Amino acid sequence: MVLGFCCKLAAGEAKLEPSLARVDTEKDLLWYDGRTIGVEGKAWNDTAAFYNRLPARAEKVVRPRVWSLSQQSAGLCLRFVTDARTIHARWVLTSEKLAMPHMPATGVSGVDLYVRTNSQWRWLAVGRPERQTNSVQLVRDLPVGKREYLLYLPLYNGIQSVEVGVPAVAGLWRKSLEGEARKPLVFWGTSITQGGCASRPGMVHTAILGRRFGRTVVNLGFSGNGRMEPEVAQLMSEIDAAVYVIDCLPNLNHVEVAQRVEPLVTILRQTREETPILLVEGRTYANAFLVEDNARRNKSGRAALREAYQRMRSTGISGLHYLEGNFLLGQDGEDTVDGSHPTDLGFVRQADTFELALRQILDPTHPPLRWWKGNLHTHTLWSDGNDFPEMIADWYLRHGYNFLALSDHNLLSQGVRWMNIEEVEKRNGQTALEKYIRRFGKDWVETRGKREQGTFEVRLKPLEEVQALVESRGQFLMIQSEEITDRGAHINATNIAEAIQPQGGDSVRETIQNNLRAVAAQSKRLGRTIIPHLNHPNLGDQGISAEELAALIQDEFFEVFNGVSGDGDLGSDRRVGLETLWDITSSLRLSQFHAPPLFGLATDDSHHYHGGTTASPGRGWIMLRARRLTPEAIVRALQRGDFYASSGVFLNTVDYDPGQRKLRIVIDPDGNAEFTTRFIGTPIDFDASSSARIDKLTGEPVAGTRDYSQDVGKVLATVQGEQAVYQLTGDELYVRATVTSNQVPDNPTTESPFEKAWTQPFGWRVHLEKNREKSVSD
Repeated sequence: MVLGFCCKLAAGEAKLEPSLARVDTEKDLLWYDGRTIGVEGKAWNDTAAFYNRLPARAEKVVRPRVWSLSQQSAGLCLRFVTDARTIHARWVLTSEKLAMPHMPATGVSGVDLYVRTNSQWRWLAVGRPERQTNSVQLVRDLPVGKREYLLYLPLYNGIQSVEVGVPAVAGLWRKSLEGEARKPLVFWGTSITQGGCASRPGMVHTAILGRRFGRTVVNLGFSGNGRMEPEVAQLMSEIDAAVYVIDCLPNLNHVEVAQRVEPLVTILRQTREETPILLVEGRTYANAFLVEDNARRNKSGRAALREAYQRMRSTGISGLHYLEGNFLLGQDGEDTVDGSHPTDLGFVRQADTFELALRQILDPTHPPLRWWKGNLHTHTLWSDGNDFPEMIADWYLRHGYNFLALSDHNLLSQGVRWMNIEEVEKRNGQTALEKYIRRFGKDWVETRGKREQGTFEVRLKPLEEVQALVESRGQFLMIQSEEITDRGAHINATNIAEAIQPQGGDSVRETIQNNLRAVAAQSKRLGRTIIPHLNHPNLGDQGISAEELAALIQDEFFEVFNGVSGDGDLGSDRRVGLETLWDITSSLRLSQFHAPPLFGLATDDSHHYHGGTTASPGRGWIMLRARRLTPEAIVRALQRGDFYASSGVFLNTVDYDPGQRKLRIVIDPDGNAEFTTRFIGTPIDFDASSSARIDKLTGEPVAGTRDYSQDVGKVLATVQGEQAVYQLTGDELYVRATVTSNQVPDNPTTESPFEKAWTQPFGWRVHLEKNREKSVSD
């Protein structure tokens, strides 16, 4: 028999009659049995022993070791209210083994008391076990008052009996959660989920989360035996959960993960069609930076889990969520006992990360800020790409992206369009149709005509049909976009509603300006935020100079990295590199035009999906911070500059405190990768003198960006490691950070030998406001 979350209790509070208690006349105490108070965190009431975690029938179903571990009381607690000024506890354990070499007796076999005051749960006392039968005074001389308490039971020992003792003059009420709070968070996992190596039962992350959410938590952690077995999954499906959290990777190798996760989800979905399921990666081993076996184990297990997760999502299984393991513990290696099992600090950090993920699942109307990965520059068969839009979207979905803009040249993928198969194959897409049919089936792929007659055509699906196929709320989003291609000027318009035809102009600068005005006009007319950005500024000989770009203050975004080999990201004898272009433009805008600096994007500009190295996907992206995955949330985050660009480096934290003028970067570890962070900026009183660049072949001045002093875009500080902090002095126009890894990208361009990340400029707003105030006063 399954309980909704624990034993049946009256709603709210119910006072227990003294006649239900055992009387201790010597100490003038009343002892209330835990079975009378009611145990929380227990999912079944048909257990062989009252404080077991699995039903009695499980003994013949699960492996013996799982059954044995289920008799340990991890996650169980007593919730009660009392006005007692002194509280006692006595408990009888099932095992004489009180402690483990790496875990204290208080965590293995002790009891742990928390009190709720001012709407906040606080630790109050721990019951230290000294033998198999224990009786302790937990706390005395409390201020007068009626308070709610939680008494957590041992994590790695079983309980034969437990009692709470209060003075005979005091009352004790059993307390039950009500409404949605009765639906538990159900955790299935390993020794870490069970609580190894917490110093006290209340310190395991599942207990912390129960207090933070005000919900019951069912702990199905089985030390060394969280193995995604179908027998346990079948039992777990009996629980009417708020969320199922599957956290078993530490006990599985990558082959087992690949074999077991999809059957597990299938079993849960047979009974619980809509209950959210959170799949959790394994934590990063604290020594993985140096121990290659651990780094490989992390990487292979995570890859297997993510592949299964993406495959299930692409087949239409809803309600799946994913939590990356790199964020579960800190980056300093100081929060484990043995590289894997957390200390109390590690459990708090785990709880912090789980809380962010679970709040978004449980309360999507108020989700926390999080990072979303996306690409804003992609081409399909609708213009000059060589694959079908569904195939491209599916590639990005399977590779962990959250949003994608299809930005074909001078058109939107709307209406009816058929393409001759010869044109598809001419673009190095000889196998495109075969792959298309194999992936989505003949019922989805539409064709007409005959190949032998040269009339065989394939229908290109419009964006709205692709969205219906691949989008998933809060997981993957497609945004309508266009690359306005106008001779040497290429402008992407993200979140556009109507196609804009090239506006022309007598120069590159004028052409860019005219197209920016057309985007602004549509945005104003439709009341829709559209983000234009300048693509590959160094492409060909028609690029724009930093001086011209500085004056075009309507353009707020540009590509600091473009994934097409040969697009001139690093510059040449005739052109400065894109980072130098960025610094010169931003410095001139802030100092001369009193305008904000440029924001830098990284994009794929992908065209080729069947081999080749010129313009393939997965090279450049942005990581954007927002509460929701919607077009509006994305464009607003872009406007705020709340994103960073990347060609392979991931940042956990990009935090600028304007009050303290401090920029803090925390980098996501990547195996044995070593990171160098350079803080780059320009002084307020920089030397603005410049000179024309000279063509080394002709000796003649080059039309384009001029050479400036070393003040512009100077390196202010260099930091090695996974954390970097820069303290602004107030003398900088702006400061940005570039993080470089010593790792080579999986699919590098000719201009990107190492993985990098670029933050946006910070610290500039105060100077901009001062300059504007000065202009008004003048």
